[in-house]
Amino acid sequence: MLPALVLLACASHLATTPIPEATPTDGASTPASPEAGGPVPLDPPATLVAEPCTPRPYVREIVLEPGSRFTARDLVSPCPPNVLCVWSGIVVRTGNATWHDGALALEVTVRVDGPPGAPFPDRLVPAGPGTYHDADGCPYRVQTEGPR
Repeated sequence: MLPALVLLACASHLATTPIPEATPTDGASTPASPEAGGPVPLDPPATLVAEPCTPRPYVREIVLEPGSRFTARDLVSPCPPNVLCVWSGIVVRTGNATWHDGALALEVTVRVDGPPGAPFPDRLVPAGPGTYHDADGCPYRVQTEGPR
């Protein structure tokens, strides 16, 4: 009888003791799980498209690539199809894309010479299913159809 009482006492203590959350050991933060209602990292390859939005008066595309990389294109003055253009007017940036504190952190490592383009966001925050916002509140939507 005594062993049964000890087991009951231990079981009731375990039921009321909160389990601490696991923390990453490498210093990186982990986005919330879908079960917790938090953002889910996009699995590359994935493309985010932002239509014109103040202060950026043109379309921006960000392609997330495997290996935590991205390539972004600002379509400042794209060359029309089937036309020979001397200057395409597309700003290209590449860099690293990682998840930190529930947001997509973007670090530009290379910017191809071209027009200056609008400032580039350093992070995109989830704002609903398939939508992310930059610091200016401009929406970036996950592209679900073929290339633009």
